[in-house]
Amino acid sequence: MPDANIAFAKIVSGPKSFSWSQAYNAGKLFAVLSLEKDIVNIEYPDFLNILGKDTLGKLEEEFFTLDFKDLESIKHAISKTFENIQKGINYSFAASFFVNNTLYLFTINKGTVFIRRGSKIAKSFLQNENPKSIISSSGFIENNDLIILTTNSLPDIITNEAFSALGNLTPNEIKEALVPKIQEREDGKTAAIIIKYTESKAKDELKKIQEETPRLRKNYISLLKNYLPIKNIELNHANKVTLTLTLIILIIFILSVHFSIRKQESSKTYALFNKNYLEAQKKYNEGDSLLGLNKNLAKSYFLESQKILESVKDKFAKNPKEEKQILALLKRVNDALIVSSSVNLLKAKSVDSKFSNFLLLQIRNASTNQFAQDDKNIYFADGQGVYSVAKATLDVEKAKEKINTIIKNVDLWKTPGGLGVYLGNIYVLDKNPSRNSRHGQILKFVATANGYSKTNYLSQDLAPDFSQATSIAIDGSIYVLLSNGAIEKFTRGKEEHFIVSSLDKPFSSPSRIFTNIDTKNLYILDNGNSRIVVLSKDGAYQTQYQSDIFKNAKDFEVKETDKKVYVLSQNKIYEIATK
Repeated sequence: MPDANIAFAKIVSGPKSFSWSQAYNAGKLFAVLSLEKDIVNIEYPDFLNILGKDTLGKLEEEFFTLDFKDLESIKHAISKTFENIQKGINYSFAASFFVNNTLYLFTINKGTVFIRRGSKIAKSFLQNENPKSIISSSGFIENNDLIILTTNSLPDIITNEAFSALGNLTPNEIKEALVPKIQEREDGKTAAIIIKYTESKAKDELKKIQEETPRLRKNYISLLKNYLPIKNIELNHANKVTLTLTLIILIIFILSVHFSIRKQESSKTYALFNKNYLEAQKKYNEGDSLLGLNKNLAKSYFLESQKILESVKDKFAKNPKEEKQILALLKRVNDALIVSSSVNLLKAKSVDSKFSNFLLLQIRNASTNQFAQDDKNIYFADGQGVYSVAKATLDVEKAKEKINTIIKNVDLWKTPGGLGVYLGNIYVLDKNPSRNSRHGQILKFVATANGYSKTNYLSQDLAPDFSQATSIAIDGSIYVLLSNGAIEKFTRGKEEHFIVSSLDKPFSSPSRIFTNIDTKNLYILDNGNSRIVVLSKDGAYQTQYQSDIFKNAKDFEVKETDKKVYVLSQNKIYEIATK
């Protein structure tokens, strides 16, 4: 039976609160899994994601420890994989495994398999009275067979008529045709793997040995002649026969040792290559299947694949075939990272100060570092107090503006590390309120008829370390940016879990964070990487804008509806256009 050449593509819908899915492959094992629950676990919002990955990890463990893989042993491994799934979790599963020219199929709870052979289509909708029992089947596979494994939510999209219309498309072309239909769905429980089987003639190892044997025999005979004084020996017929047989046995022995050593080295190299390359390819394929649905999640898989390939590529410098495959996959991963990272290289243009009074005021008050604004006023703070300037009275041409002191610092704060305004109230972050403590505080000044009344915003049980705080932003919650790249979030005085996810490289000396109640995203001025990074308000990476002016930038202002960002850098105001 010729070696199987298996091309495939994956499709996975983006995860939802109530549902999750994944497409998995390792070697010639392929599987799709979806999970669904009726109630969202607020305490563990990533419950389905963790459970799904653990389940696939269990499948991998049970499957690859099998000494002998046939229909019954694989079915038993799948049974053990799902034996401890909790009540209240609905799952759908389909899997296939290729052994020579035999295809094994397994499904649970409406897992579906489509097989197209020529113009004939077989749809296996495998289900019985017990939705969690395993249905299995096997059969011979033929050249150009097309197989699609799906979870229970996809068969209504892939009807027999739709499958017929796919014709002789490649798996990736079929994927492109199906992704728009999946994107229209509201659930996150759709997963599919499209597999195309073709036969190819692999290089025969025996043929390699046969081709090399004459050359090796010639080399070894030449070697023997140098060490055995054959010419000086008088040989009769019997001695000639004996010597000939001895030489043949010696040559065979040397050849067997040579090929045994080569085989061992080749096996070690192949095992190392196979383990790392297949794992990197699996991560790349997972990212590629998510690229049209969830760029941030796709990017996380691409980064994992890149890490694996970078760690092993130098180990195959003496193996051109393996090295070529690794470098080719690495290029595809790097190209995919560019697409998924949404990096925008921009040319900033210098503009007149009238475009941003907020930044103009900072130019005129360069000794002060904390600024904020609302619709009517611009505010700034130092060790002496908090001040305001009415926007309506700010004249671009004047060298001085009317500054009002609205809060005097009478032992209220030590070192301001952030200033914000929300619904008329003023917020001052004190980096180090006590000389003997690293704990910080956020002071809230509530507007009253006679000025401002001070309260502590944070709950008494909190003692955050704000010693590295550089900036705050408020949209109802308060986001605190630290110089080490961390972002802390507080709502109604309580700390919220906040993690930046899918960022291509860590923040380096970030100095400003921007958002407000009318802004969709969070914006971080990352000076060390000369960029502004855009995050969703749950911390998911969205995009980034790179420009040389960001390296020395002091502050910036985002006008999201106008798709403009104004940046203060080296006492000049620049404008960049966003997408």
